[in-house]
Amino acid sequence: MAKQRQFHYVRQANGNEWFKADQKLTFDTHDFLALDRFKEELVLIAIQVKLLPRISEVLKELGLDNSLDFFQSECREVISVPEKHINEKTGKGNLSFQIYFKNVPESMASINEGACVVVALHPLDELSASGGKSYRMAGYVHANRFNFRDHTDNSIQEGYYYNLLRISSYTSKEGRNIYRQCGMFSSIFAILSKMCDLNGISCTYANFGRENRGMQRSIKILTDRLNKGYDRYPVDSYTHINRVFRRRRQAKYLVNISQDETALKSFYNDSMALREKYLFNQYPRFEDFKKMLDQVLAYSKSSGVYSYIDKNGVSRASCLAMNWGDYFDMTLDNPKGLFKLIAKLKLTDKILFPVHNVGEPNYVKKLWQGLAYKFEKEEKVHITLLNTMDCDPYKSLKKSPLHDPFVYFSINNTQEEYDRFKKASTLKDGTCPVFMETPLL
Repeated sequence: MAKQRQFHYVRQANGNEWFKADQKLTFDTHDFLALDRFKEELVLIAIQVKLLPRISEVLKELGLDNSLDFFQSECREVISVPEKHINEKTGKGNLSFQIYFKNVPESMASINEGACVVVALHPLDELSASGGKSYRMAGYVHANRFNFRDHTDNSIQEGYYYNLLRISSYTSKEGRNIYRQCGMFSSIFAILSKMCDLNGISCTYANFGRENRGMQRSIKILTDRLNKGYDRYPVDSYTHINRVFRRRRQAKYLVNISQDETALKSFYNDSMALREKYLFNQYPRFEDFKKMLDQVLAYSKSSGVYSYIDKNGVSRASCLAMNWGDYFDMTLDNPKGLFKLIAKLKLTDKILFPVHNVGEPNYVKKLWQGLAYKFEKEEKVHITLLNTMDCDPYKSLKKSPLHDPFVYFSINNTQEEYDRFKKASTLKDGTCPVFMETPLL
């Protein structure tokens, strides 16, 4: 049954300042139509990720426990809820996993400082030491702001890329999961839709676990009710064990070009030759890519753009190598098949994630193998993760027995608008690739 709820949208008056205590916060309250079936009160907050260190001010204003430490512990607890890549209906799929982010919010803000966090807080009856109401965090979502090109008129538009979509797994004394079976995602997505209206954003997309029925149902209800365009895109994720995948002899041909702007521009142009028309390409201009890269390098000293240089000094392949181990630790939750071996060997703490891969296929593979050796030896990174879809020229190279399919989805203001974007991004073979070269999924 739909009901009226409110959410509080918190922003900083001067968005260029980082964590300045004397900068005024804007605190706007908006009504929206909530579709959840949760019968109790929810305090719903949307706040810029770079302002999370000031969340105490917001919580105090709302009459809640204003402890920053407690809020951050609740964030970590909910973010680390297992993400299921298992079909709930058929049981197919090999794993669920838990992510433990480090240095929240700095680690996440380093990827996209314009990101917003939407949290759902459930106030409790007891009072905290601060005098405000205690609460539990029921839901958490990231909305990362990005630019993309409208290929029908060549204009630059803005969109949201959602990640870390999590609902608390807290259970009552009777064993009932009180937040995960009440349509909580529907209301969180309704807030995200309202934020799109407030910020003039018409296009959003995200990825979620394999056939997550609850989230699919929530999105379908929301898009039908609000007359939004909606689509889904299958993606395959392949895991490689670096001890097997690595090649020492290939590592000696690697060159870090992260500080070489001429080489970076050449790398970017090569990447755009492959991906410029991908749906929702997040880096339509070199300055968009360079801003992201600078933020990544400022936080993750081991990540970088690497080229494979042959014996004649010619660059044959390049990629952005992301060391996810600088951002989070990951553990597998009740793995199946070969993923059981990975879990027993405790290899998933750190992950290498190569994106924006360019070059001749045989050299691209050599690049990955060299990076696998370098990162295992120097950073103790034991896993390489490679994602792919049907239009990927390197799809066959990425395959491994450790296979985990998942799904991207997109939401647009109208079906007509989505059809227009999709038509412009559809390739000659009829496939429509969605951009998945994001530093963090």
